[in-house]
Amino acid sequence: MLKIAICEDVDIQYKILEKYLKVWALKNNITIHLVHYKSSEEFLFNLDENMDIDILILDIQMKEMNGIELAKKLREKDEEIAIIFVTGVSEYISKGYSVGAINYLLKPLKEEELFDSLERAYKKIKQLKEKKESLKVITDKQVVKIRYSDIKYFVVYSHYVHIELLNKKITYKKRISDLEEELPKTHFLRCHRSYIVNLHFIKSIEKESLTLDDSTIIPISRGKREKVLELFMNYFDI
Repeated sequence: MLKIAICEDVDIQYKILEKYLKVWALKNNITIHLVHYKSSEEFLFNLDENMDIDILILDIQMKEMNGIELAKKLREKDEEIAIIFVTGVSEYISKGYSVGAINYLLKPLKEEELFDSLERAYKKIKQLKEKKESLKVITDKQVVKIRYSDIKYFVVYSHYVHIELLNKKITYKKRISDLEEELPKTHFLRCHRSYIVNLHFIKSIEKESLTLDDSTIIPISRGKREKVLELFMNYFDI
């Protein structure tokens, strides 16, 4: 689902945007959730709830705090929300792009221009999500991007990390402590000084080891079993 916020103080303009967004979503088979704010202040008041917004369509000309000021405050907290500015005048264009806006659209809005901006925003969002869900590995011969979902476990020998993937193995030079910091703790756990395991592939946990879906047995360090069991249970919401 794509969460889109519209910050617009004129109801008729909101209705136009709402109509265009629903047409775009239907055309592209995308589920969207729309949230409407009538002022910059209202948006900021709900900022904590807005940190999961993917796209913000932001009117520049609003009472008290304008859209440019809101965008600057938002960028202090979040650099990833895709911002699309809309306004009735063109004097703010350079300031609009200074906060990394996707586009600057003049009213009255043209459907095709909004659709083009939404496509660009959606592409950016997909790239960011893909980056968050993958690991960049630099070997002696190449740079490889590996999806987290393809990684079963890591094991370290000397100064080298061996990655066991679904269909192959990759070896590269890396300290396991640095690797542990790089990986999302929601998906991976370090169960041993030499092993980091993808929680998704764990089949069962014993006293001193855990077993993966492919029957691989991986040791658990003394004192780590309770933590491993807790993370495993939380991952599957048991």
